[in-house]
Amino acid sequence: MRTNAADSLKTLRSKGHRITKIRSLLIEVLQRHASPLTVADLLAAIRKLGVEPHKTTLYRELTFLVSESLAVELELGEGKKRYESAAKGHHHHLVCLGCRTIEELELGKHLPRQERKIRQAYNFQVLRHSLEFFGLCQNCR
Repeated sequence: MRTNAADSLKTLRSKGHRITKIRSLLIEVLQRHASPLTVADLLAAIRKLGVEPHKTTLYRELTFLVSESLAVELELGEGKKRYESAAKGHHHHLVCLGCRTIEELELGKHLPRQERKIRQAYNFQVLRHSLEFFGLCQNCR
């Protein structure tokens, strides 16, 4: 289910939330970028749009967007959090340990089948999962 920034803002309005300039810009930037972004990346992208956000405000807004299921927080093995739009739908990542590029990866039907097997074999209900592959891209090999 991919949505655009206007749909995300409409969802927030319908829940009675204010649409601040930083909130709106964050949603736009997250949806526009293909790779998950660090806070430093987000600050730089918003500054390029002519707005100087306070870092504390940015963290607060990211926490809010994650709590509203409009953004996803990721940890990709580098000791810092990254964020991406939840509108991209569930997917996984290929992370190059050489150049640090990150590519999206969709695994299709196999994971839901594995989750069903886990439930049956271990009596464990999977609520969510995170799967990233770390290696070297063709340019770094």
